[in-house]
Amino acid sequence: MNLTEMLQGYVLKERELPDKALAIKEGVSNEVLFIILKGQMKVKKNVKAGLVTVDVLKPGAVAGEITLFSGAQAAASASVMAEGPVRVGILDRPRLIRDLEGLSPRVKELFGVLAARLRQATDEVASHEGAGRESCSG
Repeated sequence: MNLTEMLQGYVLKERELPDKALAIKEGVSNEVLFIILKGQMKVKKNVKAGLVTVDVLKPGAVAGEITLFSGAQAAASASVMAEGPVRVGILDRPRLIRDLEGLSPRVKELFGVLAARLRQATDEVASHEGAGRESCSG
């Protein structure tokens, strides 16, 4: 079973996003959690050199998961923007949180650690991409 199939029961509604639509904004508290069903989205991060793309999400990818595991009121670590028309499935965040609460404390802690590592990796990729941009433009 793939991730899309596993999360199908959590999809509240599907939504079409136009090209360049900003689904998640870096630095803002994020409650949005979705799976990409069709199209692709870019994960972008602000660095000294400007805005850099750190990942391209394709169908089956989930966005908003870092704040889900980081705790309430966590700010988004990056922006997520549609690249061309995109269809997403908006996930039932409160239901996912309830299901996660049923996990053992050790598993919940593990998810928190993994979310922190993913946030750190996003920051590191962005800083390397930004450094490359500075050296190319200088």
